[in-house]
Amino acid sequence: MEEARHDPAVTNIRCVTVVADGVEIGTPRQLANLLGTEDALVWNHHEGHMDWCLCAIDVAKSLHGTGMKWRDHSGNLLIERTIHNHV
Repeated sequence: MEEARHDPAVTNIRCVTVVADGVEIGTPRQLANLLGTEDALVWNHHEGHMDWCLCAIDVAKSLHGTGMKWRDHSGNLLIERTIHNHV
């Protein structure tokens, strides 16, 4: 798998780390797997580049409406309820 990349030219978008069930999610591909679909991803830039860093994704908007509870903890988005235990 191609290593995650970051585009330093995009300075107004900050990278975040998503942690779900103690596992760090660092790429759009990993986030799509967590969400169960690529269609849920809301892109900031580099649309379709699944192995970029999460700065390519608007993570908060991507999580909105998923039924997952999450909170921002010092720049890390902690998923408190994942799709696997969503009822």
